[in-house]
Amino acid sequence: MRGIFWIFIVLLLCSFVSANTIRITEVMADPIFGDSYNEWVEIYNYGNESVDVNGWILGDKVENDTLIGNFAHGDGSTIIPAKSYALITDKGTAAYYNYNITKNLVKLFVDDEAICGNGLANNENLYLYNNTYFVDGFSYSATTLGDSWSLVNGSWIEQAPTPGLSNDGTYEVSYFNNCDWKVEILLDNYVFEKGTDVNWTVKVSKNYGNKAEVTVEGYVKDLSSDWKMDYHPWTNEEITSYRNQKYSPNLWEGSPYEIFYDITELGCDDTNPWNNFDRKFIIVLPGEVSSNYSAIRINELFPNPEGNDDASMPNGEWVELYNPSGTDLDLEGVGLKDDYGQDLDIFISDSNTLDGTIIPSGGFLVVYMNGRNGFLNNNDLEKISLIDEEYLIDRVSYSGSEEDLSWSLNDDIWVLTEPTPDEKNEEEYEAYNETISGGVSSTEQVIEVKTTLNTPKSESNLKDSITGNVIFEDKGEVQKRSALYFFCALMILILVYYIYGKQ
Repeated sequence: MRGIFWIFIVLLLCSFVSANTIRITEVMADPIFGDSYNEWVEIYNYGNESVDVNGWILGDKVENDTLIGNFAHGDGSTIIPAKSYALITDKGTAAYYNYNITKNLVKLFVDDEAICGNGLANNENLYLYNNTYFVDGFSYSATTLGDSWSLVNGSWIEQAPTPGLSNDGTYEVSYFNNCDWKVEILLDNYVFEKGTDVNWTVKVSKNYGNKAEVTVEGYVKDLSSDWKMDYHPWTNEEITSYRNQKYSPNLWEGSPYEIFYDITELGCDDTNPWNNFDRKFIIVLPGEVSSNYSAIRINELFPNPEGNDDASMPNGEWVELYNPSGTDLDLEGVGLKDDYGQDLDIFISDSNTLDGTIIPSGGFLVVYMNGRNGFLNNNDLEKISLIDEEYLIDRVSYSGSEEDLSWSLNDDIWVLTEPTPDEKNEEEYEAYNETISGGVSSTEQVIEVKTTLNTPKSESNLKDSITGNVIFEDKGEVQKRSALYFFCALMILILVYYIYGKQ
């Protein structure tokens, strides 16, 4: 029994020694700014593990105070990390301002209006303990105005105050590095009349903590075509409090967009990751197309010619346009682009057309790639847009290709045919369609989406311009549904006859 008793005593002492890593290291009892709201006690965790001081007692010969988290100046945490400082103040303290305390040390309150009842006397006996044991104590007298009592190399001396810093002037200490930064997308509008009117500001700011190196990344995404523009406003940039960056991209009309920014790297320990990103959605309304270009349609695509795709015209890849309007139009400067990036890839000019840039009424204009390689994909999904400045005129999509066959628009259906540059498109060739699994009219193979920009801005028109219209469907699927309907109807008739016919 005696052995068990001594083992218990040893374990208790070991527990006391291992837990007693908190020391009082500095006391400001007679500040030059006035005693009220400027007194403080600094404590330090010498250990290698964090210590929670919530509910611990700081007392003198008059009154005891309980330590609690400081939500007014910090995050309310009472956990002191290893090799870190904490500052104990009264609830109405001005110490952080008057002493220019910028280090993100742990900030603690006492549960009364002033430390130790009526504040720290100029001669005092202080002690610190938790609910189980005495932790540390300090007695002082004859305090000098403006100086603090500081523990330096095991001895207490009066010197200039160093709250949150090493008292011996080395400052080679580890500081509590918690912080809270947030990013915001600031918008004046969520609906814009034109693509050139779009603008927003991204702001990154510090809620609390020290200045830090901040990296923010973002993008704007066209929800109709999955097009993206990436942004990198700040990369490992040291920011003290906040920073703004304004953007005014030239976005196409008739589309909704997602704007997203994210703090991807931060040079401190962020305690609130939920405000590290922001997402906004905007809509750019359809605008008016200049020079009546709204009538122009992409009519035929030749992505996979026999021989080299980048051959000089009249060989190589080409795009045919059709003008159903009653007016001849000059398309010089109108552009074509694929789904990669925002910049236009091809500008219509005399250098890529055979007979100039005029497209006659009811006629065609063939735009050759003329040496440009890889504009029209031979495999996978490709999206081609016809654009006048910032205005989208027409957009089509196709998937896959067959050598020496073109994708042609026939009765609002895209099919593979013999190429017919500058002529009316040929009818569909079933033999060619059979070479593509599922048939060319399958929505899994080809989808054409048109966005009309010159129609009145009614709610229904806006909806169509945003979502697009799938203008054909899989004929095979229609036939399958028809056969299924016929079979179901036949079974119903047989069942009715079986039930009522025998009565």
